[in-house]
This record gives sequence, structure tokens and C-alpha cells, in this order.
Amino acid sequence: MPETSGMLSDLELVILTYLGESSTTLIELDRELAVRGVGDWLVYSRSAIVDVLKRLAAQGLVEHSPVDGQTVYTISEAGSGTLQTALGELLRYPMSMNGFALALSSLRALRPAMVYQALKARRAALNQQTDALLRGITDRSKAQEEIEMFSYLMELTRIETEWLDEFMQRWAKRFPAVTASIGDQDYGDGVDHKAPTAVQRRTKPIRNTKTLQRIKRPKI
Repeated sequence: MPETSGMLSDLELVILTYLGESSTTLIELDRELAVRGVGDWLVYSRSAIVDVLKRLAAQGLVEHSPVDGQTVYTISEAGSGTLQTALGELLRYPMSMNGFALALSSLRALRPAMVYQALKARRAALNQQTDALLRGITDRSKAQEEIEMFSYLMELTRIETEWLDEFMQRWAKRFPAVTASIGDQDYGDGVDHKAPTAVQRRTKPIRNTKTLQRIKRPKI
């Protein structure tokens, strides 16, 4: 989804959150995001971090100054206000429409076999995501808040996986030819889907990604 004026992206929100805790350099920020396992649920690169810092600075949400030959980034007063508002909205309002839901409403634009292949790829990706989330939940170096996030994402992944399995069965029944050359139970991930997987077993109750949502900036 393209960036639009007046919106906060996921990476912007993550970076503002960390800067709200401590001023930092680019290298320290990149290292801390890796330690916190942000890469397990959000795709980013160091160049993307640089772009975000520049954008936030241009909007007055982040300040920067040279210290011992390095640039140190600090959240501004406006940035703190934006962060608090954004986090409050995320906690208060459920996510309505996301990209996957929008694609489901437009399946008529694709050939049935293409839909089935794409969903099989998504099913394999969900298994990989589950493995990453399990590592995050069981990592004793993670803060409790991060473990709560991983637990929440794990539950969403489990629910989506169960729904996706049922939907793919309905799709294959509706369009039997889609399984002719693909193989009905081969998800391309080496997993035996006839046996219960981690996402098919209910995890512990959520104590709270992807989840991923864009937040309106308040007027400053």
C-alpha cells in the first residue's frame, strides 16, 4: 500500500516507539530492532530505517544532532504526541479491511487455479511465520510486552490457518480442476498437514502485526 500524507506506517510506528524510550544512533537502532525480533513480523532494511528517520525528521516528529561524530536521533514533543495518539487508536479500534480481505473480495479477477496456487503459497508462509512466532514467544531475552505481541500474532495466525484450510477445500470443491496438477495436500513446505500443527493447536489465552495497520496522524 503506498504511503499517503497524514498516515503512519508500521515501521514509522516501531521507530517512534523505540525513540520514545531512548535517543539513539542509526546503528544502535538497527541493532535494537533486530534484538527485539521486529524482523519476524515486519519486513525492513537499514536503508528503510534511514528513509523513515529522514521522513519523521522532515515532519517534525524526530530531531537529530551530531554527538561524537555520529548522528543521534531523539523523538520530539510532537512525535511523542503522535505516538501516544497512534498507539491509543491501535488499541482501541479493531482493524477493518486489510489487503488480504480486499483480495478475497476480488477473486473473480483471477483464474481459479491462480487463486489456489497463491493460497497454497500463503499457507506455506503461515507455517514459516508460526515458527518465527514460536521462537519469539519462547525467547527468554524478550520483554513481556514483546511476548504478548508474539502471542497475539500467533493466535491470529492459528485462526487464519484454520480458516484458510477450510476455504481451500471449498475452493477445490467448487473448481476441481485446480488440484489436478498441483496436488491437494502438498503445501510445498515439507509439513504433514494431516497431523495437528502448532497453529492448529490452540495456544494460551491472548494477553496482548502485521497487527499491521496504518494510523492517522493527529493534527499538530
